[in-house]
This record gives sequence, structure tokens and C-alpha cells, in this order.
Amino acid sequence: MMDDIAPALIDEVNKAFKNEYKNSAKIKRLLEKINSPSATYQDANAYAEEVGDILKRAFEKYVSSDALPDGKMYYNIAERLLRDTLGTNYELTADAAEKVQKALNTAANIGIKPVRPELDEDRLLNLIDRIANEEYYDDIRKMIEEALVNYTQSIIDDAVKANAERQYNAGLHPKIIRKAEARACAWCRALEGEYDYGELIAEGNTEVFRRHDACRCTTYYYPADGKKKNVWG
Repeated sequence: MMDDIAPALIDEVNKAFKNEYKNSAKIKRLLEKINSPSATYQDANAYAEEVGDILKRAFEKYVSSDALPDGKMYYNIAERLLRDTLGTNYELTADAAEKVQKALNTAANIGIKPVRPELDEDRLLNLIDRIANEEYYDDIRKMIEEALVNYTQSIIDDAVKANAERQYNAGLHPKIIRKAEARACAWCRALEGEYDYGELIAEGNTEVFRRHDACRCTTYYYPADGKKKNVWG
């Protein structure tokens, strides 16, 4: 009978993550910004990226085909490992998003409660399935490690969209601006521009809120008082 390695593997990854997170000077600096009245989604995205990178490094250290039965990450291992570790990343990053949105609302004199982004269950299950369907984990190891960062950053993107929707439904008219980075791909460059959130919804256009792997583009919005605020970067 095959030994259940999941508990020990989860424990190793969690210990490595918690130790680096606790001692990270970068995390401490970003939390100071996020907890300040001048917090922006740029701070939140930088925080999410670093939280994702810390988890990525924990996976690099402990998760490989050598550590898995037959070199494969079976579904029962993948499901428990990712749900536990990405669940932690979700809680940390969603907390940051809420704090940033509260600061932005206060600065713009918007008396609306921030919306906490939901955990993207479909995205999580797709990632679990992708791992479990691979015969040899190391064949997709690098891709999965990068996906951990991307998943964590996507929590901030979900917060942006959810809060823009809440403000629009409250009768406000947020303007969304997406700016491509210098080395952006053709897909991102095609999305660059200014959008009326109401028109985006009417057209069913949600692409402006999405990011591909390694995307570093930025999106902004105009809150009710007309001041430009960074949404995510």
C-alpha cells in the first residue's frame, strides 16, 4: 500500500512559506504601505506577486518528482497541497485588497464597503487537474510554479473587477484605464486604452481585467471625485 505523503509535504511547504514570509523585509515594507491611508492597488499587486513568489520558492525546494510516488502528483495529493497553500495565499491577498479598497474609497469620499474577492474555485480545480493529469510532475514543474504566482496575482484582479462593479451598481461611473508595459505582448497592447465601466459591462468585455503569465501591465480607474487611482500594476 502506498504511503500518504501529502501531510508531510504540505507541512514542509507551509513551514518554508511561513518562515520566509515572516522574515521578508519586502513583505514588511509592502504591508506598511497597504495599512496606510495612501495605499494603492499597485501596492497590493506587488504584495500578491511577492506572496506568490514565496510560495513558488517553497515548491521549488520541496515539491518535485523525486518527492512523489512514481514521480507523479496524484489527484489526492495535488488537491490537498494546492487547496491548503493557495488557500493561505488567498486569505493574505484578499485581506490586502480589502484594505487598499477601503483606503481608496475613503480618499475619494465614497461611502461604500469594500468587496472581498471570492476564491476562484474553477481556476483552482483546473490547476489541480492539470497537475494530476501529468504522468511525471517534473515535466510541468516550472509551469506550475509560475502558475502559483499568477493565481495569487489574479486575486487582486478579481478584487478590482468586483469593486468596480459594486461602485457602478451604486450609481457611480468608474473609468477604467489599462496601460501596456514597455515590453507588452500584442494581446496586451490591443487592450491599452480608457474604458467606461458601464460600456464594458454592456459589451460583455472583461478582458481588460485579465492577465496572462508574467503580465506586468497596469490598470487605473477614476473614482467619483475625479482623482486618478492606481488599480493594479
